[in-house]
Amino acid sequence: MINNPTPTRAEVNDVANAVYDGVDAVMLSGETAVGEYPIEAVSIMTDIINDVENSIDRKVEEVEKVKNDNRIAIGHSVRLISETMDIDGIVVMSESGATARIVSHFRPNVTIYGMSPHTYICNRMALMWGVVPIQTKSFLSTDDMLINAEKILLSKKFLKKGQTFILTAGIPVGISGSTNMIQIQKINK
Repeated sequence: MINNPTPTRAEVNDVANAVYDGVDAVMLSGETAVGEYPIEAVSIMTDIINDVENSIDRKVEEVEKVKNDNRIAIGHSVRLISETMDIDGIVVMSESGATARIVSHFRPNVTIYGMSPHTYICNRMALMWGVVPIQTKSFLSTDDMLINAEKILLSKKFLKKGQTFILTAGIPVGISGSTNMIQIQKINK
């Protein structure tokens, strides 16, 4: 679509096949950098992605089974919980972004809010499927995380009073790779 307002069949197939392959992000370079129709290109690509995602069954390929890997177990559990309960969002507290990547891999049916005190981690999470990155301050305890996660979700209007979210985090707080906790939280404020 560098010189044309509509995509070729090959361009549509490229975007659709990327979605079928389970990629986290699709990029347009020439079309938006030097193309004559950058807005139309992004709009059409968005339509293709949404159509394909809505038409495919969200079967997730099994992650290589690794014994005693908390993050994979939690990622799988988060998806199961989100499918069997009335869950409105998932909050992943992350120092490295690894747990957000794993939860994203399982393609849960609700938005994942990846919260991290690190700008570069938020930038990475922005490219992960279904993840909305949110930069936060560093938290001192799980209670501090939970209270602040609620405040952030409410203030940004991501969730409302009465809605429920899943929180994943690690104890001790602030240690990369320590994800070992899931909590289901209803917003009562």
